[in-house]
Amino acid sequence: MSKLIFVLVSCMDSQKPSLEPPDQQKMFKRLQRMHFMAQELQAKMEDMEVEGDSGDGLVKVVMNCAGRLVSVDMHASLKDWDREILENLLLAALNSAVEAKEALVTQETQRMMKERMLDDDKFE
Repeated sequence: MSKLIFVLVSCMDSQKPSLEPPDQQKMFKRLQRMHFMAQELQAKMEDMEVEGDSGDGLVKVVMNCAGRLVSVDMHASLKDWDREILENLLLAALNSAVEAKEALVTQETQRMMKERMLDDDKFE
């Protein structure tokens, strides 16, 4: 198991792989910090929401960053539109929300890692 961890850690440091295994205690502490950060991030994702729209705002969807759809709003003028067009508008709005969610999750993850000094390959 420790050889596997050593290989994984060596692969993470792309600048200069070390033949010396990292301090396992420091590595374990870093993994613990990353685990707690992941739990915190997961809890935050439930409360963070993004919006996607299509058709110049005729269809809007709100999704939380955990991936749960919160609401769908379709303008009243769409009630007589062709079903296929409505489906395409809804899909475009959903895809827009998913892209916004992924961007926000990435941004928040990077911010939290930098804040906790986990954005490098050092085991301190």
